[in-house]
Amino acid sequence: MWADVLARFEKKAPASVMAKLALEQAIAPEWVDQVFEEHRQRQYSRELLFSTIIKLMSLVSLGLKPSLHAAARQLEDLPVSLAALYDKISRTEPALLRALVTGCAQRLAPTIKELGCTAMLPGWQVRVVDGNHSPKAALLGFTTAVLAYNVLAVLKRSVEQAHRETQPEGWEASTYHLAVQVRSGYEGLQIALPSEYLPVIPLEKLAQRLLELAKNIQPKQVAKSPRGPKVPKPKTWVQGSAVHAHVSTDRVIKAAKTKRP
Repeated sequence: MWADVLARFEKKAPASVMAKLALEQAIAPEWVDQVFEEHRQRQYSRELLFSTIIKLMSLVSLGLKPSLHAAARQLEDLPVSLAALYDKISRTEPALLRALVTGCAQRLAPTIKELGCTAMLPGWQVRVVDGNHSPKAALLGFTTAVLAYNVLAVLKRSVEQAHRETQPEGWEASTYHLAVQVRSGYEGLQIALPSEYLPVIPLEKLAQRLLELAKNIQPKQVAKSPRGPKVPKPKTWVQGSAVHAHVSTDRVIKAAKTKRP
C-alpha cells in the first residue's frame, strides 16, 4: 500500500519527493544533534533537540510553512512551549551555526560532485557574522536559508542533468519554479506517507536517485525564463520651479475650507 502511495507522488510530485530525500540527508536529525553536542558552548538540549529547531526553520526557509510560529503549532510532538522554543532560538551560538553550514556542505559534496556541480563563487569564503552584532534568531534564519538553498541547488542541477540530452544548449532550470513544485506537493506527501515508510537513500546513492526522480519533472514547467533586453524609458522633463516649489500644508487646508459652501 505505502509503496503505491510513494509511486504516485514520485510520478505526480517528484520535486517534493526529491526535496524530502535531500533534506533527510543534508540535515539528518542525528547528524545535526551530533554537531550541536560537538560545538555547543553554553547551550544544552534537555527536552528540545536542536534538530527539531533546524527542521522547523528549514520548512520556513523553503516556503513550506509561512512562519516559525505556524510550523511549530502544526508539529504534533513539540516537547516545549512556543515561548521556550523562541528562547532557545534567541540563544543560538554563532560557532554552532558555522559548523552546521560547513558540515552540510561536506555531506552534500559527493552528491554535488557526481552531478557535475562546481562552486558557484570560486575563491569566495562564507563568514558568519558575530552574533553579538546581529540578532541570533536572524542569524539562525540566515543559516537555515543557506541550507535550504543548498538543497534547491542540488535539485536544480539534478533536473538539468536529467534533461540535458533533450533540451537545447544553455537550458536552465529555475530554482523559483522548482520551489513552487516542492511546495505544491510537500504537505500532501507529509500527510499521505509517514516518514517511516519513505525509504532512506544512502548519501552515496542520493545523486542517482535524484536523477531518476528528476526525469519525471516536465522541463517546460521549471524552465528559467530569460529576460529580454531592458527597454529604456524616455525621460520626462519637469520645470525646475515646479520641482522645487514649496507648498504650505496650512494654506492648502485653509483654501479648501474657504471653498466649502
